[in-house]
Amino acid sequence: MNWFEKNKEITILAVVGVVFFLVYSFLPLAQMTQSPVPMSEVSMRFNTPDEVTNNYFTNLYADSGQMFYKEPLNLLVGGIIFPRWARTIDEKITPGTFQGIILIYGNIAKIIGRATIPFLTPFFAALGVIFFYLLVKEFWEKNVAFVSALLMFIFPGFWYYASRTMFHNVLFLVCLIIGLFFLVKLIKSNKDSEDAEERGILRGRTRKFLISIFCGLFFGLALITRTSEVVWMVLIVLILLTVLKPKIKEFWPYALISIVICALCFLPILHNNKIFYGSYFSFGYSSTVTTDLEDVSSARPIGLVQALLLPFGFHPIIIAKVFYNYILKLFWPWLILWLAGLIWFWKSKPNKEQKLFIISSLVVSCWLIVYYGSWKFSDNLAGFTSIGSSYVRYFLPAFVLGLPLVAWGIVELSNKINKFDKINKKIVFCLLLIVICLLPCFSYRQVFWSGPEALMGVKNSLLSYREQAADVLKITKENDIILVDVSQDKIIFPERKHIIVPQGGGELKPVKALLEITNVWFFYRSAEANPDFLNEKKFKPYGLEIYDGKELNGGGMIFKVKEFERKLGVSS
Repeated sequence: MNWFEKNKEITILAVVGVVFFLVYSFLPLAQMTQSPVPMSEVSMRFNTPDEVTNNYFTNLYADSGQMFYKEPLNLLVGGIIFPRWARTIDEKITPGTFQGIILIYGNIAKIIGRATIPFLTPFFAALGVIFFYLLVKEFWEKNVAFVSALLMFIFPGFWYYASRTMFHNVLFLVCLIIGLFFLVKLIKSNKDSEDAEERGILRGRTRKFLISIFCGLFFGLALITRTSEVVWMVLIVLILLTVLKPKIKEFWPYALISIVICALCFLPILHNNKIFYGSYFSFGYSSTVTTDLEDVSSARPIGLVQALLLPFGFHPIIIAKVFYNYILKLFWPWLILWLAGLIWFWKSKPNKEQKLFIISSLVVSCWLIVYYGSWKFSDNLAGFTSIGSSYVRYFLPAFVLGLPLVAWGIVELSNKINKFDKINKKIVFCLLLIVICLLPCFSYRQVFWSGPEALMGVKNSLLSYREQAADVLKITKENDIILVDVSQDKIIFPERKHIIVPQGGGELKPVKALLEITNVWFFYRSAEANPDFLNEKKFKPYGLEIYDGKELNGGGMIFKVKEFERKLGVSS
């Protein structure tokens, strides 16, 4: 029996993975093929400050090995010049986010080229599905693991964020899944060291040594990608060790190797922290919390312990609303199937390892819902419930770890179909057919067409951004300062780096000093701007005035900014 016959499920998943790699690459491919603005003129655009920041600093790191750039004018104006979710340290502009995705993708891009960066998340997403199959297969039958993997491909939250290619949540999830797979293999290899077939070609200590290295490496990569998830990750590891009970004498040397490798992953993080913040243990992301994702002035500092446990407090009413809006309302078919699978499966007397998987997934779900569900914020100006919400990506581990119960229900129902009488057999067959056909359709509609934050809406926005950016680049010069209204930094960065984002009004006070050095512009989000109103309400109180507005292709207007000259009245 050759490898492909023995592992036909992996072969099928690999083929499907190639297809979904292209599906997940929808947004970068759309910009490359549908935009009238060439990539040589305007670089890849993204829809959120997180993605913009990750993309820019990943490219910078791949190109120069550095993860910051300098803005000397910040020494003059008190550090007000920066894009959203970047952090200013004197004249340095540093990423105000976890560094893991930048380091991982940046090092890969050094080898295979920076043009591949927007396509790395789709690649890891497809790879993660294969390892999810391998992980689930350690607890369930092969067919349940296979269906679980297929469901992971099409689960709306995973599909959507695999397509939003510069968020770090999918990368984190994939590294975690791979790390968990190698941890389970390491535990089981110590419980039954005589299983030659399980060892394959590699024997004994060499195999365990390699497994321990990969286990530590991928746990480390997961942690540097989203360090804030460390508490529940440790809980899951402890649950696995407690229930599976490896032989301590044989296990601990390899566990120690994994811990050391995991710790080594943090060395570049600590090195960068020292360069950025002057301390190895200062972090740019977890030190603040905000309820307004558009206005960085609302951020407030929090302590390390609070950042790890309950950075947003504990608010049961908010948690209930988040559960209703972002789990029940968005993913109700999946929730119904999960609940049905959970009840049926528990009544079927699962074995110890299957109970372990279910309990672990419930622990993860409860933790994430309490941790992030206590945070009240809105990702979009309209405040509507959307698959593009941060809640969905924060809950991804819970969603994915719940898929085996859905898969088990589908497999069990299909296995028992012949045991029903003729009428019930038809009913069950129709039910299975509905589930199998409608789930992909439901996911496709939700991912691509469910409002302005669905992929079609995001694609249209990105194509408009490219046109706006092209016009702004023609009108302004590289060293000009650009004030933005709300969120236009994502449109013009990184070609124009000298950006001032809304900071509660305080950002306008030093602009007079900048007018003596260079040109200053104001980029407004709508072509229906009323300059007289904006001058009276926003600019004149700070001694500034906007004039000579130009409409941009793709939407919006850009105005020149000058010092407001007060006209003295003449009394008779």
